[in-house]
Amino acid sequence: MSLTSFVETKKVRERFAKEFQKPRLVGNREMLAPPLTKNYSTVGIAFDYLLRFYLKRLNPGARTQEWIAEVGITYLEGEGNLYTPACDKMRQAKRDYAIYLKKGKFGDELICSAIFLAKMDSVYRVPMFHPVFRVGPEGTKFRKKFLQVDDQDVADLRRLVSLLPSLPSNTFHAKRVCILNPTFGNASILVGGADADFVIDDMLIELKTTKRHELQRKHFNQLIGYYCLHQIGRIRGAPKNHKILRFGVYYSRFGYLWTLDVRDVIDKKKFPPFLKWFRRDENDRDSSLRSE
Repeated sequence: MSLTSFVETKKVRERFAKEFQKPRLVGNREMLAPPLTKNYSTVGIAFDYLLRFYLKRLNPGARTQEWIAEVGITYLEGEGNLYTPACDKMRQAKRDYAIYLKKGKFGDELICSAIFLAKMDSVYRVPMFHPVFRVGPEGTKFRKKFLQVDDQDVADLRRLVSLLPSLPSNTFHAKRVCILNPTFGNASILVGGADADFVIDDMLIELKTTKRHELQRKHFNQLIGYYCLHQIGRIRGAPKNHKILRFGVYYSRFGYLWTLDVRDVIDKKKFPPFLKWFRRDENDRDSSLRSE
């Protein structure tokens, strides 16, 4: 179970709803980059990689983690003719990334590599249910097309990255701390694994490549969950005195970063008992989930 799955369970949703009032987004915003295909997940994850590349170039000292896609590719070792070309594409992706860090240009080659990384990422996150492992004609058909790239997805991602330069210059520029795909030490074990999108100074930021400019309850709960893990285990690679004082959600199709002060949604007096509940041992948590 991941943090995302944990905060979606019934009892956890109810507890979060009782403890934390979800804020509202103010005003309507125009969607600047409507989706061009229905490959929402692939495009969303691919842009996640591209945004991390952008942040690393903007903040050369940013701390990075191993790409989840690199782990995902190891799951394909028994997939006949799929594993070898995937390894070739991974090497190409690393070359494209290195070139981008030097030149700063989002070319189609890099975008295609990001789409490939998104697919490898998905193999890692849902290996038991991923279509690439499906037996029979449908699985064979899927595998033949799995590493192909939809030109419309490339165009979609090209529009998404084109919005980044138009943001205020200080939006993603870190003064002291920039951590990409931050994890939370041993605290991540409490929920079976958790990695946020990125941290810039005192702000924990999540990326949402969605068609709606809204803060869904599950996304808000996810931010609160990350904050809890931060309080328990700290963020790996962050300075010892580092604190999360703000939340952020970057709505990539709207080119907009929404921010919120932690103190506006978390009561310091009420939070310790909630954190104690959140930290309960794994056996108690498993028992509560089985009882639903």
